[in-house]
Amino acid sequence: MNPRKIALSYLGWCPGMRSVENYLPDREISSTNVAITGISVLSLTILISFMLQILTASPPDAPLIITFDGKTYDDSQFPNDFDYSTIRDAVVKFYTPLDNSEFAKSGTEAETLSFESIDDSLLFLEDLGTPNIVKGFVPWISRGSFDEAYARFYGHNVNDSGLPEGAEPYIDLLFGDRDRGCFYAVYRDTFPGEIFGALGAPRGVTVIKYFSRPGSHTPIWYLAIEVDAPPYQAMFVRNPLPSR
Repeated sequence: MNPRKIALSYLGWCPGMRSVENYLPDREISSTNVAITGISVLSLTILISFMLQILTASPPDAPLIITFDGKTYDDSQFPNDFDYSTIRDAVVKFYTPLDNSEFAKSGTEAETLSFESIDDSLLFLEDLGTPNIVKGFVPWISRGSFDEAYARFYGHNVNDSGLPEGAEPYIDLLFGDRDRGCFYAVYRDTFPGEIFGALGAPRGVTVIKYFSRPGSHTPIWYLAIEVDAPPYQAMFVRNPLPSR
C-alpha cells in the first residue's frame, strides 16, 4: 500500500493537495504495519476521549452540610434513629437556594392527599427535595400521642410546660439558615389549625418551607398531615411567587 498514491487517488481533487503530496511517503507499506498503526491510533483516540469525558463531566451535587453545636454533618448520612430532643435548643443550619419552580404557577394550589403510613409522607417530602434531617423529625414527633411526643421532645410532661392558661402546647423545630436562602419549620399539634379542621383532625404534623426575604419569611409550600390513625389524611399547599 502506497500512502501517496492512495491520497492522490481519493483526495487529489482537494485544493492544495498537490502542494502537500511531497510530504506523503511514496513507498509501499505492509498491511501488517498499517493494521498495527491503525489499532494504535484507535486506542489512543479512545483513551483521549475517555479522559476528556472525565475532565469535562459535571461534578456531582455537593452534599448538604448540616451544622449545629459546633459540629458538621453530611445530611445524606444523617442517622434515622437520631434523638431530636438533643437539638431542641440548637440552631440547626444549612444553606439551600431558592428555586422559583417550587411556587404555584398562579394563585394558591391545594391538594388533598392520603398516606397509608407516615413513611409514605416521607417519600412525598423526598420528592420535594426535603433534607433528611427535616424528614426524620416528622416520624419522630408523630410517634405516639401528642402528650407522649411532647414529653419525649421537651423532657417533661405537657402539664408542666409553663404556658399561659388557655395557650395550646405544640412541638416545633426550625431547620436551615433563616437569614438567606430557604429554611423549614416542623410542628406538631394545631399549626395551622384551620387546615387540620378541614381535614377533620384536630391535631397533626405540618412541614413548612420558607424563603428569607429582607424583613420577612415567606412560605413556599406546606404539608399538613393528621397523625391519629391510618390512612393519614393530608393537605399539600403551594403558594404563588410573591411580587418583589
